[in-house]
Amino acid sequence: MASIPSTAPRPAAVRRVMKPAPGAFTVPRPDLAAAIPDLTIGLVYLIAWVAPRLLRADLVAALIIALILEFLVIHSSAFLGAVIVGTGSRRSRAWAVFGISLFYLLMTSGFSWAMHSWAPLVGFCGLTANRLSGVMFGQAPAGRERDYIRRAWVVSLVCFIGFTFLTIKTPIPRLGLTADLVASLPRLHMKGAWVAEPWRAMAFGFLYFTSVGPFELKHGRPARV
Repeated sequence: MASIPSTAPRPAAVRRVMKPAPGAFTVPRPDLAAAIPDLTIGLVYLIAWVAPRLLRADLVAALIIALILEFLVIHSSAFLGAVIVGTGSRRSRAWAVFGISLFYLLMTSGFSWAMHSWAPLVGFCGLTANRLSGVMFGQAPAGRERDYIRRAWVVSLVCFIGFTFLTIKTPIPRLGLTADLVASLPRLHMKGAWVAEPWRAMAFGFLYFTSVGPFELKHGRPARV
């Protein structure tokens, strides 16, 4: 007589980790690989806020520009991520990624041209790689890539908007960015609360990146079946 398959849950020892998306560059701990850059960047913002003299004099200005670039990265990563894990042919997806990247690179080139520096362009590429690291490291299980990208995009956008209002509308302490130190910093030819009061920008960067990082840790572990 044929045996009836058991419906009891399998022991933990024989459970397997769901395979990541085909073609993804996998690492042993994709959640850590994606979270560490965010947490590290957040730590840099904290140091620039609490003890800026430990860093280069022009780094505070560069960190302010990085926040503007991060908003572009949030916008672009949703499109790029969706194309990368799309169902079209590899060639069509490659051309789509090229077109989207070119559009945003042209926008970022305006910052580089205005500042006479390659730093904004390089920073945009680095931040984009950081934001897409979860996809590149095979963080999302196969078949769930779009859900992961959607959740990551929502978390990034909500954190960005929420902490923007928080750091602009509420009192933020100067900490290490004293009046004398701020006066000695390189001037940015821009206007806004973050430029006029850079300690607000440093507080935002710390809060934003250290909030996005834990999301990578919590939602980045491959699902078990």
